[in-house]
Amino acid sequence: MPSFRAAGAALCAVASVVALSGTVAHAAPAPALPAAGKPLLDNGTFAKPGPAKNEGVAPKNWTLVDLGAETKPYKATIGVYNARGIYPPPAGNPNKSDIADDVFYESGTATGVEGIGGEQTSAQFGSITQANNPTVSYANAQYAAPGTSVSAWAGSGLEINFNDNSKPYTLIFLNPWTPPAGTYASAPADTATTKYIVGPALSATKAWNTMAPVSLTASVKSVFHFSRYTLTSVAFIDLEDATNAGSPYPNMNGYVADVAIDEGPASS
Repeated sequence: MPSFRAAGAALCAVASVVALSGTVAHAAPAPALPAAGKPLLDNGTFAKPGPAKNEGVAPKNWTLVDLGAETKPYKATIGVYNARGIYPPPAGNPNKSDIADDVFYESGTATGVEGIGGEQTSAQFGSITQANNPTVSYANAQYAAPGTSVSAWAGSGLEINFNDNSKPYTLIFLNPWTPPAGTYASAPADTATTKYIVGPALSATKAWNTMAPVSLTASVKSVFHFSRYTLTSVAFIDLEDATNAGSPYPNMNGYVADVAIDEGPASS
């Protein structure tokens, strides 16, 4: 596929020839945006490859990835389950088919901000920019949280990676977790290129949280103060700040459902 720059140069060359012939050159019309509400991610409901037949199988077009300081977890899995599965989602799953992805993380020897997730890249979802006016939503539930003696904080949510003028940035929608006892010592800290938007805390009772759709462009602008971007990847995540890699081990186990980045209406 020719690059945008090469294609643009070709159009300019054609326009010059046409202009010389005395005919006004017009730019090609911009492609129409998809209908408002169209899903831009593939398989955000985790319905493929079909959890009734493939219990525990990673959902199609989502790939297990290590996050942050983690490079070699003892065990890390993402796998789809339904209410009839060996590891059924907690009660109250907002997914209409009661399908959810179990995100299980048994950390390795690293410490610091780390975890795992299920990632989808632009190779799967194509081009998503501010021109799509995208909205973001998901549902998640805490299942088993790390203790306060081994983690400074823990949470789950959605990580969105994007470029602005070829510079990489990360926006994380995070729901803090409730530890099995006590209170976590700290909270996530922003950096120049990674920002957190912290939502409601999840509960040790395994109750679901559903994030209503929010504007991605408005969210990016609120924390980074710019509004032009091109998405490179999206990941549903379990994330923690591990302070001790030893027993009782900073392990995490959560569920996620209905991950969506949807098309918004075209700007008037």
